[in-house]
Amino acid sequence: MYRPVFINKMDRQERWQGLVSWRMMRFAQPYVFFNKDFRSINDSYRYFPNLSDGEFSPQQDFHFTEVGVGVRYAFNEKYVRLNSTDVSMGTKAPVISAKYTRGIQGLLDGQFDYNRIDLKVSGQLRWRVLGRTQFCVTSGYIDTELPRTALFNAPATFGVIPIEVDRSFQTMRPNEFFSDQYSHLFFKHSFPKIRTGNESIQPVIVLYTNMGIGNLSAANQSSSPGLHEYDQGYYESGLGVDNIYSAMYVGIGLNAMYRYGPYALDYYLDNWALNLTFTFNLNFNGNVSLD
Repeated sequence: MYRPVFINKMDRQERWQGLVSWRMMRFAQPYVFFNKDFRSINDSYRYFPNLSDGEFSPQQDFHFTEVGVGVRYAFNEKYVRLNSTDVSMGTKAPVISAKYTRGIQGLLDGQFDYNRIDLKVSGQLRWRVLGRTQFCVTSGYIDTELPRTALFNAPATFGVIPIEVDRSFQTMRPNEFFSDQYSHLFFKHSFPKIRTGNESIQPVIVLYTNMGIGNLSAANQSSSPGLHEYDQGYYESGLGVDNIYSAMYVGIGLNAMYRYGPYALDYYLDNWALNLTFTFNLNFNGNVSLD
């Protein structure tokens, strides 16, 4: 939900999209889509395609034409109606999402032929006396050389606004790493509430560990000089306290995250991130995730 606030580089984008979705077998939501994109780079980055004649022609404007298919499957998922919107109450089973995208060169000015696969599995485990474990695994693959705007951008939320964002790297700088194939794991465990006798103060101890690996092919490194991969593994862990104070269904807390491993920064304080946390309890036997 909050991640766009942290993005400090944005490309100009114009998109025309058609999408059709439906329900299948009660808990599956397949869809098909068509996209036509125009994207223009707004900073000093230039794309140097590896042309067959050996010449290099820097580019900053791109046209993409895509078709694709995807599916989301959440067994036994329940919904609650809020105003005119269905809000998911979640499910005890993992939620699985998969999407295949085909880029088509020559159709409606499309410049690139490519195949892209996106996968995500998320879920939670509840323990009788130990609380709740939440996890999310994401992975992606692109099979050819593309400009930066079409590559995978690692989800980073370190910035001037100190707010925790689920399923993101909280110590990673925005636009720090790019890849054409990656895998991420986001792990969060919340212990049971500490009963204090005050309904507004019921803190919850939280543990975090996030890790990821991303590779950038030699062709993409050549055509997009200056981009960095994280093929040795990116790691961060931390400790938080949610619901330090709660009012009007909103709990406020604090966490501290630390970056370590091959991509730790030289100055040790730069590896730390302190964030405010917000939880939303709508009092119908569950919390709503707004990530």
